[in-house]
Amino acid sequence: MQNTMLLESIWQGDIYASKCQRSREISRLLGKILPLDIIHFTAKSGITRSCIVSEHIELLPEIHLGDVLAEELDVDVPYGAMVVVYKERDWIETASQSNVSHELGLLIGDLLISLINDCVFPIQYELKVLSVMANSYCCLIDSPEFQGHKICSQSFRNGLYVSLEEYCEGHPQCKKRTDLQTRTQVDNSGYVTAHLNSTEPHVGLSMFGEKSINLTKLRGNIFSGNDWKKSISEAVMGELSNDSIPANNYYG
Repeated sequence: MQNTMLLESIWQGDIYASKCQRSREISRLLGKILPLDIIHFTAKSGITRSCIVSEHIELLPEIHLGDVLAEELDVDVPYGAMVVVYKERDWIETASQSNVSHELGLLIGDLLISLINDCVFPIQYELKVLSVMANSYCCLIDSPEFQGHKICSQSFRNGLYVSLEEYCEGHPQCKKRTDLQTRTQVDNSGYVTAHLNSTEPHVGLSMFGEKSINLTKLRGNIFSGNDWKKSISEAVMGELSNDSIPANNYYG
């Protein structure tokens, strides 16, 4: 998504508040997963697929998404909120469990990549970090807490895979490997890369590696988006400290 295209879509009136059943269901599930303010829109143009971005991204220098949405669409956009924008053409499909779960995984993948792009973690460990975070959210979806929320685990993983694959296609360490089918071939860039370059990526529960953090335990320390970033950073780097990575607070 190009920020200028999104801005043009807002000015042209091609973006509107999402109120369909599918967006309501995804909103409900995101609310169970993320301790963040999230608002939802649908776009007729300006995006290639559904995505989630921060309200603070600049569409033009000093012109932030949240401010434009508030002014042009007369909506309340809380500071630090995440904005989900659905591609209208993709929403002809019904709100089936599989479709909703796939979209949910796609959005979570985008959100994890946004943490990487925000430099919440040291750049030299970003692929390892991405692996731990992806697996952590897969474990959360599989937990007893979420068994009653009607989420298709495999569809969620496939959506998450799509988002991470797009990111890894542009990553220099990913481009160097083309035949990474087995765990013995994984190097220091992380197990997630092996599967993202595999010819059979949708392989089940170990798709994103083995390391994970307990996201449920983090909730007691989270009261804002910054708390969430800080808690995620400390927990992930602590998990990776077993690989001789200093377990300091890298959020800053």
